[in-house]
Amino acid sequence: MTIRIEIDEAKGIAYVKVYGCIYESDIRQAFHSVISSSDYKKGMHRLWDLSEADLSTIDNASLESLAKMSMDYSPTFDRTKVAVVAPQDLEFGMMRVYERISERKDYIFSPFRALEEAEKWLTTDD
Repeated sequence: MTIRIEIDEAKGIAYVKVYGCIYESDIRQAFHSVISSSDYKKGMHRLWDLSEADLSTIDNASLESLAKMSMDYSPTFDRTKVAVVAPQDLEFGMMRVYERISERKDYIFSPFRALEEAEKWLTTDD
């Protein structure tokens, strides 16, 4: 498993690209790396690219635990948008489940199958 993080200040997006088989602990570590980066600013959107990831080790309990973790941080996000690119059926379906269990007003989450769609959504004001 490899995770690459890139922060684009001009777009206001933190990109998280995941490669290979990933575990809940890897997601937690990547999340903390992004939000603790000196380049990450409050209100910056995040784009998780799972197009080359394998989430077969993640179960519903892990999704619920990760949703709870993001809720614990929600006051620091200030209506943050989070997009996940998941072209494969398994990963896309899991992100739809995560979308339902993490729904709240200050955190807007949406899964996409294509990177371009996700970037467009993140850079469009609601």
